[in-house]
Amino acid sequence: MGSIYYETGNYDKSEVYMQHIQQLKKVSEYIQKQSLNTLAMISKQLNDTARALMYFRKTLDVAVQQADSSWIGICYSNIGGLYFSGQHYDTAYPILEKGYRFSIAHKQWPDAYMDLLLMARIELMQDKTASAQDKISRAIALRPSYFSMMSRKNLYETQVLYYEKTKQQDKTLSMQHQLMLVKDSLAVSKDQQAFKRIQLQMETEKHLNEIDKLEAQAHASDLKQNAIIAVLVLLVIVLWLLYNRYRMKAKNAAAEKLRAEEKLKYARHLLHNFTLNTKQKNELIEQFATELERLKGNLAGNPVHEERLKNFEKLLQSTILTDAEWTNFRELFDKVHKGFFERLEKKLPLLSLEDTRLISLIRLGLNNQEIANMMGMDVNSIQLSKQRLQQKIHPVNDGITMEDLVQAI
Repeated sequence: MGSIYYETGNYDKSEVYMQHIQQLKKVSEYIQKQSLNTLAMISKQLNDTARALMYFRKTLDVAVQQADSSWIGICYSNIGGLYFSGQHYDTAYPILEKGYRFSIAHKQWPDAYMDLLLMARIELMQDKTASAQDKISRAIALRPSYFSMMSRKNLYETQVLYYEKTKQQDKTLSMQHQLMLVKDSLAVSKDQQAFKRIQLQMETEKHLNEIDKLEAQAHASDLKQNAIIAVLVLLVIVLWLLYNRYRMKAKNAAAEKLRAEEKLKYARHLLHNFTLNTKQKNELIEQFATELERLKGNLAGNPVHEERLKNFEKLLQSTILTDAEWTNFRELFDKVHKGFFERLEKKLPLLSLEDTRLISLIRLGLNNQEIANMMGMDVNSIQLSKQRLQQKIHPVNDGITMEDLVQAI
């Protein structure tokens, strides 16, 4: 009962049951340690650090008395993490180191993983980047055995700090992006878990009320009491099975949705970069054009500069959007604007490849100059192509522009 109330966030009621356990004369070794550890976690959730530390130390004392090395490692990890949260890094480090050794010895991979990352953060704050990198690598080596969303968040936060300390700007930005995606996913997961906790709490309270009623009625007949208890147990089992089934379905659906959203975000990011790079190329070509005009006026007749002029002219005459670039662009474009080319083909089946390219670039919101540079044409040709295409698609002169027509597809 104490565990159910803890999982549903009702810490006051959970603590009552856990304190009752401490008053029992006989209790299993595991329950004794688990109940003390839960009391520590309750205090930690309520931001009562001193009380949490007291119960963690009590748990450690019991584990030492029982010579339970596995629980000793868990306790050291919890105590070290608590000191880390309070920014007592010099105290936290040796305790985390002890916890790591015990955890590795007893294959407590989650605790060992977290201890390594916390020690790495402390070393990074002390500018011990080489030692910190070693611990991050060892933590990564543990992750195939388990790699939850929270584990990824802790790893990415540590790696961001490492890349900042080592001044690796590109890797810092990339890892910050990964960290943002994980935090978004955790926010969604947290909302779902909160909803499930509310459901579980409502079901728990409902069944507790039913038990009270049944106990009051049970005094009338022992036979009736036994029958009602049997039915109630079966009902709880069925509800629990149904709840587990619902939870698995919800988890799978959420994971699929998250993967789809991440793919779409990534595709949008690539398309944005493609458009931005294109505009930068256009600006570069315009600069080259200006330079070419200046050179034609000032450097004519010099063989060296004549060769340079020829190279500039070749650059200006080149087609930026090659067939290979078009293929990559089309695949990327279709990921963001899904089904656009299919709808375009159904609506206008006789379009040429040049018209298709022109329409897709108009859909991106590029101006005539940018489109001309991408397609290796001059601005007048682009304007004439747009007019010709509009006459083919919508010959009526009613004020609707080519851009309006493309946005409607």
